Amino acid sequence: MDQKQLCRHERFKREVKKFIDGESTNEIANLYVNREWEKLIDILMKEDEKFCGLIGDILSYQMRCLDEETNKWYMRGADEGSGYCMARVGERFLKQYLIDKNIKNLESAKEWYMDGVNVGSGYAMSRMGRLYEEGCGVEKSEDKAREWYLNGFRAGNGYSLYLYSCNIFSNFYEHDDKKMLQQGVDMGCGGCMTLMSYNTDGEVRLLLEINAILAGHDEGDIPESIETIDECNITISGDTFNHINRFPKIKAGFVKSEEYRNQYIKYLENEISKN
Repeated sequence: MDQKQLCRHERFKREVKKFIDGESTNEIANLYVNREWEKLIDILMKEDEKFCGLIGDILSYQMRCLDEETNKWYMRGADEGSGYCMARVGERFLKQYLIDKNIKNLESAKEWYMDGVNVGSGYAMSRMGRLYEEGCGVEKSEDKAREWYLNGFRAGNGYSLYLYSCNIFSNFYEHDDKKMLQQGVDMGCGGCMTLMSYNTDGEVRLLLEINAILAGHDEGDIPESIETIDECNITISGDTFNHINRFPKIKAGFVKSEEYRNQYIKYLENEISKN
């Protein structure tokens, strides 16, 4: 399993763990990485109806099924009370509005978003924030957009905090609410990991940059992490070396750094001497 596959495995497993835990999460995540979509969907259907949103996402973004098929699952999830699925249905109406400019589709999108909001979906709140940020169907308002993003974060959607931060801070180094950012990091939001890295030094910053890449944010930004090593005089611990070594493509990027190579050789020599 290469680095990109491991990223996808960990992201999907994190989604599955919202509903079930145990060894089955690894099996399910492996099916996702190996693109065994039909078998994966069969298992998800048997596990819990709360997976309707994930099934819809797989059909839409992985299997490229027609909207009619994916909407069926989002609608089913919405009927079961999933605010995420309600927001996904709303996105379908918004997508259609952007094509045909039929105001009824835009109104339907907002209604579905609000249905999701009313059952506490942070994702639906983030969608409302986006409408206000872009002035789509509502009067454009950065203040209201930020309010919706912040509410989405408080409802458990880590990416909403990232959207909020991007909207309010022109310079991410100004983002000094580390406690709030740490909550986003704990939610597994790669964007929040990146923002936190801007406000952190040393090895902690390096680990945040790596984990942001693994979480699917700023993929390809390994060179920036290498600069962190070369320019910030970071002393890398054995735990961090072992973390990097789990992901071949990330390791391949870091070994281009002379400072990284020198520290890694010293680390290996120390390990050998212990034995």
